[in-house]
Amino acid sequence: MLNKEELLGGRYRIKSLIGDGGMANVYLAFDEILEREVAVKVLRYQLANDAVFVRRFEREAQSVTALNHPNIVNVYDVGSEGDTHYIVMEYVSGNTLKQMIQTRGHLTVSETTEIMQQILAAVEQAHEFGIVHRDLKPQNIIVRPDGVVKVMDFGIALTQEATSLTQTHSVMGSVQYLSPEQVRGEIATNQSDLYELGIVLYEMLTGELPFEGESAVNIVLKHLKDALPDIQAKNPQVPNSLVNVINRATAKEKSQRYPNAQTMATDLATVLDEARLNEAILPVTAWLDTDVSQVVEELEATREIPVMVRKKATPTESVEATTEIVRESATKKRDDEPKVTEVKPKKKKRIVPIVIGAVVVVLIASLAVFAMMQPKKVEIPNVVNMTIDQAKQMLEAEGLLVSQQINYEFNDAIDKNKVIITDPKPGTSVEENTTITLTVSEGVEVYMPYVVGKVVEDAVAALDKLQIRSQVVQEFSDQPEGVVLSQSLEKDVRVDIDSQTVLLTVSKGMAPIYMEDFTGFTKEAVERFATENGLKITIKETETSASPVGTVLEQFPAAGVKLSPGDTISISIAKKPSSILDALFPPKEEETTPPTDGGTTGDTTGGTGDTNGGTTGGDTTGGTTEETTPPTDTQSETPTP
Repeated sequence: MLNKEELLGGRYRIKSLIGDGGMANVYLAFDEILEREVAVKVLRYQLANDAVFVRRFEREAQSVTALNHPNIVNVYDVGSEGDTHYIVMEYVSGNTLKQMIQTRGHLTVSETTEIMQQILAAVEQAHEFGIVHRDLKPQNIIVRPDGVVKVMDFGIALTQEATSLTQTHSVMGSVQYLSPEQVRGEIATNQSDLYELGIVLYEMLTGELPFEGESAVNIVLKHLKDALPDIQAKNPQVPNSLVNVINRATAKEKSQRYPNAQTMATDLATVLDEARLNEAILPVTAWLDTDVSQVVEELEATREIPVMVRKKATPTESVEATTEIVRESATKKRDDEPKVTEVKPKKKKRIVPIVIGAVVVVLIASLAVFAMMQPKKVEIPNVVNMTIDQAKQMLEAEGLLVSQQINYEFNDAIDKNKVIITDPKPGTSVEENTTITLTVSEGVEVYMPYVVGKVVEDAVAALDKLQIRSQVVQEFSDQPEGVVLSQSLEKDVRVDIDSQTVLLTVSKGMAPIYMEDFTGFTKEAVERFATENGLKITIKETETSASPVGTVLEQFPAAGVKLSPGDTISISIAKKPSSILDALFPPKEEETTPPTDGGTTGDTTGGTGDTNGGTTGGDTTGGTTEETTPPTDTQSETPTP
């Protein structure tokens, strides 16, 4: 039991216990990294020491993370800390379907069909991924306040084949919903889930379970041989069309049920059509199992259901039956012999051969029965590299049994979902009905390489070589265009190549620079913009009283012009006038033209003013003589005295 506020996995803060079961406890927790509420299912400590179960628990939980459906409770994370093994799931608020039924008595026909359609959608996707739930019941179905249905406990259902929880000749499940084949200990299939959903349909419409009894044995016997009670006698609102759906889903023989969840959903979608409401109810003959009397009486109501064991004659019964046949044969033989006159002295001589013959016949018959009772020896065939179904078919054809527990291992040489080896090994001579355990390949074990810094083409090629699917997104950066900036999976993380896709973030190069409008802003704002974007700046001050000192009066280029790193921008900054006259008569600004080769450069340093108003030209090498005015602080006309 975890304590409140305990931190699990370095991120999941335990808040409260919200559920418990035979295998695990469920806690409400807060994910401190993603800042959301989650449900954490923690394996009970008494099961944590079973290495086989823990390994399968983690593997099956990992496989269920592939299920991403709006009607399935999502599995976010799987982890362990010491003896604490946990699964982190989506936390769903709302009531279970069982609570709804208990509160309402029963649901309406339209509510029932709508809820069941969502359940079937979830089950259909699970079946597509090869996952059989095996324990579908209202307690494992949550209905949110907005009407969305969520099916949970897919992963836990799959792990219930582990040897630590499943004894020989037993299966797991809730006895009120188990299909006949599950009761007999056969492998649960997709149609086993549909049988359970048929029972759930009956319960939603009546508020009752179809089969009840004083003990679990009584209930399983009814699943095996009794027809479903008349649902319309309990709820007259149920149309004939819906009765047919329930009858077909709960047929005793799998061949009479729907072949898959999609077919059942399609049939259910039309049950409220006017043309179907009063259709003829199709009878489904109950399948009478002649061996139900062999059900073991010791079983728990919601856990283990013993397998039906076909009864064979005991050695004592066989010998007694054979002895009776011999007696009849001996009697018949004596009756067929010709009658002779009885001679008392010879009476003993006639009896002795008859007795000896009878004894011989009995011995021969007993030996024959004993020989027949001896198990036949068979050689385990080689099923390596076959699919599970192919291997089962070949092994069962030889009179062997196949264990429901399948071991999975990574293997570079054998394709995924094909047999690596059997236990006992192929070629071994064993008795008939020996149970064979399959070890199946999970394919090549692939680990994520480090591709950051590579060119995207090279990175994708490296992932393709490992059969890792990738997706590329682009963003601006200071790295060259086409270089991988980041990867969604870290280096050396194991990758499920069937369900996972690696996201590669690739550089688009530098983001384009567009000139902003700095009119009225301070010089510092322009300088900061230039520094951040690698631009050069030239600043000119202009005296004015019309704008605040230090603010931008003009800029070049204009706002919106695209720039490149290294470009130069020019701004004119407001400067306080030096006098009142300067403010009234602002000086005429001279534009300074940078000197260019072959240009005209006036040299006025050597010239002197002439008092008669003339000017003496300075040295104007390569240029022309410019007219100059007397040097003054401001370029204004001088009044004549």
